[in-house]
Amino acid sequence: MGAESIIGSPLVGNYIGPTFIMVWSIPFAILQVYCHIHEGGTISGLIESVSSGKALQIVGEELQKNGWNAFVMLVCFMAFELVLLLGLPGKKYDGPKTVTGHVPKYRDTGLTAYIITLLTAYLISEQLGWFNLALVYDYYLAAIVEMNVFALVFCLFLYIKGRTFPSSTDNHFDGIFVADYYRGIELYPRIGKHFDIKMFTNCRFGMMTWPLLPLCFAAKQRELYGEISNSMWLSVALQLIYCAKFFYWERGYMGTTDIMHDRGGYYICWGCLCYLPSTYTVHTLFLTKYPYNYSAPVGAFIFVAGVVCIFVNYWADYQRMKVRESDGDCKIWGKKAEIIRAEYTETREGKTEKKKNILLCSGFWGVTRHFHYVPEILASVFWACPIGHGLILPYFYVIFLTILLFHRAGRDDRKCSEKYGPYWTEYCKKVQYRIIPYVY
Repeated sequence: MGAESIIGSPLVGNYIGPTFIMVWSIPFAILQVYCHIHEGGTISGLIESVSSGKALQIVGEELQKNGWNAFVMLVCFMAFELVLLLGLPGKKYDGPKTVTGHVPKYRDTGLTAYIITLLTAYLISEQLGWFNLALVYDYYLAAIVEMNVFALVFCLFLYIKGRTFPSSTDNHFDGIFVADYYRGIELYPRIGKHFDIKMFTNCRFGMMTWPLLPLCFAAKQRELYGEISNSMWLSVALQLIYCAKFFYWERGYMGTTDIMHDRGGYYICWGCLCYLPSTYTVHTLFLTKYPYNYSAPVGAFIFVAGVVCIFVNYWADYQRMKVRESDGDCKIWGKKAEIIRAEYTETREGKTEKKKNILLCSGFWGVTRHFHYVPEILASVFWACPIGHGLILPYFYVIFLTILLFHRAGRDDRKCSEKYGPYWTEYCKKVQYRIIPYVY
């Protein structure tokens, strides 16, 4: 048996792979935060502190000192976001129809929830003085440990729910606990009519912590040094703009792989509850204790370039969404959209159904098949580069995102080739490169 056959075997896919990822992902997330707070983001310092037992000791001390406050903070934040998810009015819209005919229902409240969350954070900290945002930095390590414990229990709940009272017929049960716990069983798990679990974990918790954490780190830097460096302002501002773009486009996100294909299990839910808060803002976390100031021209270039990348990323996503919503009857870059009407079949419980979809061949989608990944990666470079210092770990999010998106492009190509067959072959002839023109 060759190496490729072993890697693709059920033993690896259902047992070894998920177990390995779950065993190592939790300490990785915790140590990522520990390293940037206590070891200056250095790999050598992290290795030494782990091998000597210092890291474990400090984590224990942080839990003992800040565990309760971190717990209260997390409960209050979750409750606040849950109220926004369930209570905010918004235009109703449908998610993509599944192979079983299920159509998930949503309310478009993302941008409103984002604005209310940021305004509330400003009011309770800067105006009313009820809570000092700098304390989030102090409670951060304890909070990440507690979120990992919560996520393990929560994913077990999702497993039991999927087995005993699923929300819809869009379920997949392998019969292997490790695989089902890791990948999840339900595609659209809900509690009641309106509490969509994946929207909460992905959008209202995970993505909502992203803009808040940099603001809290900036508040801590101000507490430590009496001012906020321009590098911190640059990093925070670009991330706030990116997150605003995400919540403005949240309706489009509900039609992406995260929602349409990834079931509610450890992979997606732990990722949004723990990995995103511990990894996506490490560059800003590093800046808290290591401020850096750019000259005005360099700072202006970083900001403008970052904003342009975020806009282009949104523009590409908007083109695809516009074409699908208009059934191809629209213009892209002033010309009628060039499309391929692909036909495919889906089989579920012995029933085969013919379906159609649109493949966009113009605009950004005529440059490469995943051109929108280019500005997304570059945007992350621009909001991470203000850290300035010659270290690797503070840039981990950029490295992770690049690997993730290049891997996803390959995975999506394989899936689309299997799904659309000759139509995908025709599309690839028109759009020859995956991400970077003439390179890849």
